Amino acid sequence: MSDIAAHIGQATAVSSMILGVPFYAQSRNQITLPVDLMTSSGLSQESLLRLFQGHIKDSAEENQIKEALKNVVYETAITANDHMLTAKSKLEMARQEIKKIVQEQPQDQLLNKFSKKWRKGIPDSLYVPTMAGIPTSLF
Repeated sequence: MSDIAAHIGQATAVSSMILGVPFYAQSRNQITLPVDLMTSSGLSQESLLRLFQGHIKDSAEENQIKEALKNVVYETAITANDHMLTAKSKLEMARQEIKKIVQEQPQDQLLNKFSKKWRKGIPDSLYVPTMAGIPTSLF
């Protein structure tokens, strides 16, 4: 169970990191995106700071930075999504194991009563809208 919670927490942290980019760039001069992904997309921390602080006047340069930023955000969001998929998969395995244990112990009323809570999954509504909205919500 702690592994499932860890994956959900990691997905939340990555999503928060993405959504916090404008705040940290404007108020603290920090970029919270993976540098290796930024480098592979030809994006520098300086260019993102200039974008979010409004120092870019050339619209062609601005569009180029925004396009590279979309790619970096998308690749980063994939990591969050992978953690959620892993959590869902592990939760499904745990539910199957709980079901097996409950079936082996039909006389245990307490076990039967509380095992019903584990038959639910992670609702898609928790993370799908966030994942779909991330690339356009940064600028």
